[in-house]
Amino acid sequence: LATAVDTIVILMANGSLPGIVAELISGGRSPSTPAAIVENGTLDDQRVTTCALEDLPAQRKGTPSLVVIGAAVGARSEIAWFSEIAATASSG
Repeated sequence: LATAVDTIVILMANGSLPGIVAELISGGRSPSTPAAIVENGTLDDQRVTTCALEDLPAQRKGTPSLVVIGAAVGARSEIAWFSEIAATASSG
């Protein structure tokens, strides 16, 4: 099951993240799978941290977040529309 889909998206997973990561790796997902945590999504202080799956628990913060694991993490630069809007708004 851990490798049945390219990308997994988990909402509000901070408290369960160590267990989720351990289960995914033991189920066959590579520890080096790209992963990201999105905090404060769509807000001015949005923060995105990317890392390998195995490093994900160490990157978690206390804020509510969205966790993305898999191929879609690599598309981040292509779909960074919010960063562009925020930059334009703050410069104008």
